[in-house]
Amino acid sequence: MPSAMVSLTILAWGEGWEKFLWIAVDSEGPALPPIKNHNPAGGIFFVLFYFFGGFLALNLFAATLIDEFLHATDDLKGLTPEQKVFVQNMRIVLTAKLPPAYTPPPHKQWIRRKIFMFVNTNIFDNVISGLIILNMLIMTMEYYNMPKEYASVLNTLNTFFVIVFAAEAVIKIFAFGPRVYAQSLSNKFDFLLVIISIVAIPWDTPGTTLLRILRVFRLINRIRGLRICFTTILLSLPNLMNVLQMMMLTFFIFGVIGVQLFGRINYTDPYWVALRPYGLNANINFTSLFHAVILLFTVSTTEGWPEIMEMCTLALPGCEEDDSCGTMAAVPFFFLYLVLVACVVLNAIITTVVENFENARDVRYELLGDLR
Repeated sequence: MPSAMVSLTILAWGEGWEKFLWIAVDSEGPALPPIKNHNPAGGIFFVLFYFFGGFLALNLFAATLIDEFLHATDDLKGLTPEQKVFVQNMRIVLTAKLPPAYTPPPHKQWIRRKIFMFVNTNIFDNVISGLIILNMLIMTMEYYNMPKEYASVLNTLNTFFVIVFAAEAVIKIFAFGPRVYAQSLSNKFDFLLVIISIVAIPWDTPGTTLLRILRVFRLINRIRGLRICFTTILLSLPNLMNVLQMMMLTFFIFGVIGVQLFGRINYTDPYWVALRPYGLNANINFTSLFHAVILLFTVSTTEGWPEIMEMCTLALPGCEEDDSCGTMAAVPFFFLYLVLVACVVLNAIITTVVENFENARDVRYELLGDLR
């Protein structure tokens, strides 16, 4: 019965459950060789359990904890929905910063005035956005060991885009004036990218390619969906820091316990390495707190954790009791860790981001429409 409970718990997490399914489908009975598709009813059992135990039970458990988390962190408890909307609107109005005032040049500077009107049109923004996207597409055309002629064409196109974006910056500085142009954070970012791109033209290294990729961030101010996502990240940072602190504390506590319980396991034994190629290895182990944190981070993604838990429970060849042998304490250790991190903390991160995404989309762009 305990082994069955451990197996079903692993199945509920969805890690390798299809292997259990096909073993059951091919099973003929205890101590008998498998026969292909001998027991189809066994497959139905695993599918039903994975649906109710994995999809429903674990998600309901996580949803209940997250609901309590949101209720405990809600600083607008007791207010009606209309009052909450009013408070949220006032927060944004009071903390919002007005965009820089772009005043058209006087009529006597008619050339500068016409350029000013042109760079503030949607056509100009759409053309620049299209060039940024086209630049990104051309960058995806690079590959390893490409012909020199092909690479030369791509480098020429990249230089062309640098010239275009430099011309854009010069035109905007001329139209707005240096002081007004520098008031915008996005303009400062664009100008910095232009300067770095010009300086990096003589070199063709992975670092310069990375700098060119940064141009895609210029689309944030031009595409509403990207702007909402970026706003969501900024709004989520304070709450995410609290959740991440809890996660790091969990890593530290379980890392120290893991080093004490499993730090002497002889995972390098040649017999065990040949028999169990997955699980503990030179990078994934409990020999030190540093390696333990790496292991726990891997387990938090639910990737390959049953094999790691299994190696921490068995007595490897040549081990001595209470020294380099595994212990059954690994079962509650890993189960409790997965519940705290993979089921609670990671879902808290997702919930925080989703909640702030709704606020950024609904409150900032819809509920404040009348206030603007």
